[in-house]
Amino acid sequence: MLRKRAVVPSLGPWLMIILGFNPPVPGSESSKETQQQQQQQPPDSGSSTEKNRAEPQEPVPASESTQETTPTQEKPQEPAEPAAHHSLDLGFRLSGISFGNSPRWNGLRINLVDDEVLEVNGLNLTLWQPRKSAGFEMNGVALGLWGPRANELHGISAGLVSTIADSSAFGVQLAGIAAVSGGTLYGFNLAGISTVSSGAMRGLNFAGIAAVSGGEMTGINAAGIANVARGRMRGASAALIANVSQEGMLGLTVAGLANIAQGEVLGVHGAGIANVSQAGMRGLNFAGISNVAQGEMWGFNLSGIACISQAGMTGINAAGLAGVAQGPMTGLNVAGLGLFSQQSLRWVNLAGLMAVSEHEVVGFSAALLEVGADELNPFHPWEEDEEICRSVRGLSVALATVQARELLGCSVSALWTRCERMTGFSASAFNVVHENQRGVSLGLYNYASTLHGIQIGLINHVPSNPAPFKILPLVNAHFD
Repeated sequence: MLRKRAVVPSLGPWLMIILGFNPPVPGSESSKETQQQQQQQPPDSGSSTEKNRAEPQEPVPASESTQETTPTQEKPQEPAEPAAHHSLDLGFRLSGISFGNSPRWNGLRINLVDDEVLEVNGLNLTLWQPRKSAGFEMNGVALGLWGPRANELHGISAGLVSTIADSSAFGVQLAGIAAVSGGTLYGFNLAGISTVSSGAMRGLNFAGIAAVSGGEMTGINAAGIANVARGRMRGASAALIANVSQEGMLGLTVAGLANIAQGEVLGVHGAGIANVSQAGMRGLNFAGISNVAQGEMWGFNLSGIACISQAGMTGINAAGLAGVAQGPMTGLNVAGLGLFSQQSLRWVNLAGLMAVSEHEVVGFSAALLEVGADELNPFHPWEEDEEICRSVRGLSVALATVQARELLGCSVSALWTRCERMTGFSASAFNVVHENQRGVSLGLYNYASTLHGIQIGLINHVPSNPAPFKILPLVNAHFD
């Protein structure tokens, strides 16, 4: 007795539909094409092989063989087939639960590979690397084993490999390797290797290696190696190697090696090696080696070796070796070796060896070696065009020399004090005034071309005095 076999529906096509594939349906065009390909397959080649063995083959010339083996021209690639939007939907009016590549859905959506999706509102889970969907707007929570991808990501996006927003991302981005946006990146962005945006990056940005922005970088930015922005960097930025901005920096910036900005640097900046600005530098700047600015430095600038400005320095400028400025240095200027300004040193200038200025030194200046000008011969008159410090005004103390074209105030040095004009008090072993002295000089040897005051020392020489008062011991004086 024959029994009828029970008909069991096949789950294969349904499973492929759920996962987003488009299986060929019997009777469709794709199934007919596969049948035609099978019919056009060549028959068994056994007979042709025996024929080749029976008949000897003639040698083929090399030129003909090369022509025959020349590959044919490649056919133009056919346009990509449109995505298959097959899905198993449990809901009403595009809302509920969807399994497959549904183009629009509200609620829970689960798919293998997202392709040409338009809009999802709710929770979207894509299991593998999604393809680009030009107008895909994702609102809600996007999760993926590889990572979500949409034109716009709004909400929470997380992937083991990456999160990709072709246009912009707003909200929370969590990626094992990279969080990427083709436009702006707003919110909390965390990636194991890098956070990258072609536009502005704003919010909290953390990357294991680098945070890179094609626009401004605003907020709190931390990277294992570097934070890089083509625009201005604002907020708090920390990196083990460097913070780099093609514009300015504003806020708190800390780097293991360097903070580098092509624009102005404002705020608190600390670097293991250097803070560098192609414009000005204002605020608190700390560097293990140097602070360098092509513009003006304002505030508190501290470096292990040098503070260098192509303009001026204003505030507290301290360097382990040298403070160098092409403009005026104003405020408290301290250097382990020297202070050098092409214009002026003002108010309090302390240097381990020398405090030198081509224009003037004003205030209290102290150095172990020199204050004012750098000149070794105290008795040689200066030329008119010679670049010598014009004036030293105030209280100047040096263990070696105090030198300037004009001395106003009180100057004390161990070796010599040299000037063209002096007004005030000078104490040194050798006091040399090449032109006019008004005041008191105290030393072993005192020289003044013309004297309007008193010389006290072992030898006192005034060539303009009448004889026998040109050279006198102990005291010499002249009053008009």
